[in-house]
Amino acid sequence: MQRFSRSTRNIIVILAGLGWSGIACAAQTPAAPQPNSLRQLLWQKTVRRSFKDARRFDGVMGIGVRDLTSGQSWYCHGRQVFPTASTIKTTLLFELLHLADQHRLNLNTPVRIRHAATVGGSGLLHNLGDGTTTMSLGDLAVAMMQLSDNSATNLLIGRIGMQRVNNEMRALGLRHTALRREMMDSAAARAGRENVATPRDIVRLLRTVFQGHALRPASRQLYLDWMELASQQSGTPLSRGVKAGVPVADKPGVLEHVRCDCGLVLLPRRPYALCVFTTFDASGKLGEQAITRESHLWYEYFARIATSSRYGRAMYRSTSAP
Repeated sequence: MQRFSRSTRNIIVILAGLGWSGIACAAQTPAAPQPNSLRQLLWQKTVRRSFKDARRFDGVMGIGVRDLTSGQSWYCHGRQVFPTASTIKTTLLFELLHLADQHRLNLNTPVRIRHAATVGGSGLLHNLGDGTTTMSLGDLAVAMMQLSDNSATNLLIGRIGMQRVNNEMRALGLRHTALRREMMDSAAARAGRENVATPRDIVRLLRTVFQGHALRPASRQLYLDWMELASQQSGTPLSRGVKAGVPVADKPGVLEHVRCDCGLVLLPRRPYALCVFTTFDASGKLGEQAITRESHLWYEYFARIATSSRYGRAMYRSTSAP
């Protein structure tokens, strides 16, 4: 009979309690608290609840969460490739600002709006005069993020190029993220050219932006500001799980039987990244509700540790819901 050391047995017990499988879900703690700390016990309990929610979801759910203070992270189906819907626009926005930083394009460059170049989705550009209006590249980015305007997105794709976006994502370490079709191109989707990513990839992108490693400070701020526009406009599944007044910079996505939302929750003293993908949803409403539940679960965890000492005593002004 194989014998294990006490530390090895403890690890096995913890992983079993999390419902861990080598592929589906794993906890990563590059800067984690000590294993027996009270804060770590709360983290483990939250992970178990999150994993349980994913198992119960009527469809397939992928989750990625990262504490941007400690570096602690957890993923469920984190390496599984999911359809992204409009969440892929986070990669296009990054490359637009990256090129602006390199002086390879100017955000003030005007683009004339033609009805022939518009598609369904949002409808802002389609409702403008045919050839009578121009919008800057920066304005198109705002329309893409705030209104999720697909015509604005396609104009930016045409200006930047899919391959350039994908090459930059590879350079950032996003190995499974791919922009492979324009918005509303159902023929490309039927042919298998879906826009895809993994929870782990998008969390990595968000962490890179937050830490300021790849964009200049002004562009980093634009990225965050423009990402916040969606939740400020009408609320998103992710932002609905967070207390009002806490900044959320996210981008939701919607397709048939697909719902997703990924973003940064800029909680004072404890910002974090959260990404939730769902597919094969029984209904879109259930998918959105599931994302909001996950968002609220993780918000409550981070809000507690943001206001508490290492022993759990509330020491600071509360950031959690009453």
